[in-house]
Formats: sequence, structure tokens, C-alpha cells
Amino acid sequence: MKNPFFKLTDINNTKFNKKLNDIRDKLENFFGIKIMPPWIFLIEPSQLNILYQKKKEKTILGNSHNNVIFVMAKLIDKDPEKFWKILTHEYTHVVMRNFCKTSSIYPLWLREGLPSFLSGQEQVFSNKNKNKYLKYYYDHTDQYIYAFGYNMVKELIEKFGKKKLLKLLQNTKQMNTYQNFKEIFKNIYDNI
Repeated sequence: MKNPFFKLTDINNTKFNKKLNDIRDKLENFFGIKIMPPWIFLIEPSQLNILYQKKKEKTILGNSHNNVIFVMAKLIDKDPEKFWKILTHEYTHVVMRNFCKTSSIYPLWLREGLPSFLSGQEQVFSNKNKNKYLKYYYDHTDQYIYAFGYNMVKELIEKFGKKKLLKLLQNTKQMNTYQNFKEIFKNIYDNI
């Protein structure tokens, strides 16, 4: 049986290495921290689902845990742009966990929104009922969380700058309830 795991960081290809360095540089610049490069594995879709013990109708394209990233191998040739966006998305999760010094990042819309934003996975979502969705996506997830999170992060950065967003992220350990999140959010974004 063919081994489904390939460590991307072992691929001696200057194009890959340059792309990985560009992603790392972008994230180091955004978060203002030095990043220890994660282990990156290319993996077959069935192995990714087995690894995370999930039976989904929709195949998992990428995932990360601690300092390890898994991305579906066939995306490199099939859809390189999507591959690099997914890799950047997962890389951002790794960096966020290190930046926040916790693996439990709430609200969930922020946990998925910032990686979607920094990876360029733009999605449309109407923020008409923003307060309703801020509360719902604090600890719930569905197929729209990426779109809502992307648009919230984009709005917060465009209106208030990344400094306030990073301050919000730094407070994730204290945002263990929706009420705590609301108070911290209000203190940081007092005029939203």
C-alpha cells in the first residue's frame, strides 16, 4: 500500500519553498510574531477523513492540529490556487493558536473568519442581523460561519484596523462565555 503521507516541507522545490516563505512572512507581519514553521503533510482525502474520524458527505480539504497541517494532496495539480488558500487558512489557525496561547479560540466566527480573510477565501454574507449572528456564531458552526466570519473580520479591520482585532484575539482566554465576549468586544470596539 502506498504511504498517503508526504511531508511538504521536505519537498526540495524552490517554488514551494518560496510560497511557504511568503505565507510565513505575511503571517509574521500580520501577527507581529516570529513563527516556527509547522509540519505540513499532503494527504489523500480518505486518509484525512479517517485521521479526524469523520464521515462527511463533503470531503475535508485541510485541517490543522497543534503545529501540524494536513492538506488534500490532489489539490496541488487539480486546483493550485485553492490548495494555497487552504494551506494559508490552516497555517493561520496554527499561528492564531500560538498567538493566543490557547487552542480553544472563541468566538468561533473569529476562529474561522480570520483564516478565511488572510487566505483570501472571500465569501458574501449579509451582515444585516449582525448582533444575532455574533451571538449565534460565538459557539455554533454551520456552512455559513466562514462567510459571516470573513465579513466580520474584514469589516473590523477596515473600520478599526488590525491592532484592535489583535487585541480581541489576545483576550480569547477570557472570552469563555458569550457574556464575557460581549463585554470585551464592547470595550475594544466601543463605537460599533
